[in-house]
Amino acid sequence: MASVFAGVVPFLIVLAFFLKGRISDMHVAVKEQRWVPLGASILSGVLGLIALRAVNAPVALLALTAGYLANAVVFIIVSFFWKASIHSGVYTGAFGACAMVVSPWWWLGLLGLPGIIWARSQRGRHTVPQGIVGACIALAVMSATYLAVMAKWGA
Repeated sequence: MASVFAGVVPFLIVLAFFLKGRISDMHVAVKEQRWVPLGASILSGVLGLIALRAVNAPVALLALTAGYLANAVVFIIVSFFWKASIHSGVYTGAFGACAMVVSPWWWLGLLGLPGIIWARSQRGRHTVPQGIVGACIALAVMSATYLAVMAKWGA
């Protein structure tokens, strides 16, 4: 359920906007076009969080979903001023979440982050600083949100 609301629905929203010509590409490279897909992703995430709560999902899953939502909010705010890499953010946030919930060994997945940042910069989609900042935002926001929710409601 969390994957559907945090991943599938946002992808379908971006696809629909692309097919209707409301965004120029599936990567939402134009900073000014990001607010609608990110806003729709936030709405989807809120609905997902409500659904997870309704079925008494584990607090750790609620905390991860809250971290996803917090990241979407921060990225939409940052997008008004600058273009941080959401790709490096999603990559970092996913491995950080797995490291916090499953095993610290997942931190090793971040060894691939330079490759993500390099690829995005080589394609001219981001600068290296935009990749680094995107990763740092996601890791900080996901970690802080997860830890805060777990401290408040976790076992």
